[in-house]
Amino acid sequence: MCLPNVTEHIEAGLRRREFLKYAGSVAAAGLFEAGEAIGAPHPLEPDLDLEFAARMEGPAIAFTLTLHNPHREEIRQIRLAGPIPGGTTFSRVLEVPRRSPAHVEGDEVIWEVPRVAPESSLGPFRYEVQATGEAVVVQGRARVSWSHPTAGTAVSPTLTLVARAEAAAWQKILDLSHTLSSSTPIWPGYTPIQIQTLVTHDKDGYYANQWTVHEHHGTHLDAPLHFGKGKWAADEIPETSLVCPAVVIHVHERAKTNADTLVTIDDVRAWEGRHGRIPRGAAVFMHSGWESRIGDQAAYRNMDDKQVLHFPGFSPEAADFLLKQRQINGIGVDTLSLDYGASKEFKVHYAVLPANKWGLENLANLGKLPERGATVFVGLPKVKGASGGPTRVIAVW
Repeated sequence: MCLPNVTEHIEAGLRRREFLKYAGSVAAAGLFEAGEAIGAPHPLEPDLDLEFAARMEGPAIAFTLTLHNPHREEIRQIRLAGPIPGGTTFSRVLEVPRRSPAHVEGDEVIWEVPRVAPESSLGPFRYEVQATGEAVVVQGRARVSWSHPTAGTAVSPTLTLVARAEAAAWQKILDLSHTLSSSTPIWPGYTPIQIQTLVTHDKDGYYANQWTVHEHHGTHLDAPLHFGKGKWAADEIPETSLVCPAVVIHVHERAKTNADTLVTIDDVRAWEGRHGRIPRGAAVFMHSGWESRIGDQAAYRNMDDKQVLHFPGFSPEAADFLLKQRQINGIGVDTLSLDYGASKEFKVHYAVLPANKWGLENLANLGKLPERGATVFVGLPKVKGASGGPTRVIAVW
């Protein structure tokens, strides 16, 4: 049984004594149940607005709470209950704001956040669950306590939201790898894969080949050791970093007219403007459309008269931002290099790999992958001391 891969269960503002209905592919309903109110001027006038976002990605559940408090009174405490969905068991807390203490009560993880000022945003509250069956319901609650309740202020209002999603089954599987052969484009100066047949069915009763292949050929992974002395070799990369949420940033339209285009911080922020914050531990992929050239080495390398390569890649600034501000697991491109083709200093390689993160090059089918919501499995050969290797990358969602 796979865990749910529901990227957005619900995101809506909830007001006191208002029942809200939500339209969309996910059936959901929210109810703000206000506790006793002191001197409320009108039964439908909200005392505060709370926007509650719940999201589940792979085994991790994340909650973010945005608070608008129209009163001058400080909130003494918010008690937030993050659910343990049916069919799962609690594993561990991954991330909480303000070092909020957490404990498990029944089927909920409870956080208590003290002293919340007006116009505050809280979260993410993230924790991990393990699947034991079907997990179809995510539900969250928040209870607010005021420091000094005043007229018109709810004493202890409670938010409840319920979001229902499809059962935990992946509907789509996509191969992000090119078939590796002697005609696969390769970095200038490297030797294409050589395949020698050792035994055959007709002669020996079974079939086997011997390969001679560069570690960095075809769809492959750059291990941290490749550019980071003393960093992880291929066999040392933790398996937990090889299964992660996928993020796809498109630059293919720019690449049609500018082969040297880069993934920039602006591209990252534009993606987050549409989809929310990039998940911690994500694999961030650049889709440039370059895979359409995979059958023509000259077009794929795109070398000019001065023997300079031209194809898109990540900018050093974007790579640095993703590493330091978003704590990703790795990056990937559908070109020959994480750096753009004309790079001479390989700043992206020297930023990402020595940070004990990995890079995937020559990926396929990124244009068919959703920008958010997929999980990728990176099938890296576990060769002792290797700086990388040809890789099978599978995405599911």
